[in-house]
Amino acid sequence: MMCLCGPDCMDVHSGTFEFISGTDEYIECTDEFVTEKPSGGRVDTPDEAKARQRCIERQVREAGEQQAARSLELQQFEGRVKQNLRLKKSENQRIEEAKVHAARVLEMERVEREDEEKREQQEQLRATSSECSRLLR
Repeated sequence: MMCLCGPDCMDVHSGTFEFISGTDEYIECTDEFVTEKPSGGRVDTPDEAKARQRCIERQVREAGEQQAARSLELQQFEGRVKQNLRLKKSENQRIEEAKVHAARVLEMERVEREDEEKREQQEQLRATSSECSRLLR
């Protein structure tokens, strides 16, 4: 279909226009739902009203699709945030477990050193005691 305005008219195939049934005229779909013929007159015929209704339905559908896309993006973002929080929590837990393990290892090494020192002292005492006993005889 051709617009009656001629070749200098806005691109009617851009998706923001609805053709009126049975004519080459169209109405522009706007955000305010105000529709006008190219001649500037108000829409008043049944076919024009149907074209206007299609404009409104298209705008509602497109708004719903945009809202659904934004909602999906938000859900995906929230999912990524939650996953990152779980990973961070897991990492922090592993770090804490590693700290506890390191503290236990250090404590075991300290106890082993103390036990070794006590054994060495006891051996020295036995050696000294044996030496003293031998000298006293």
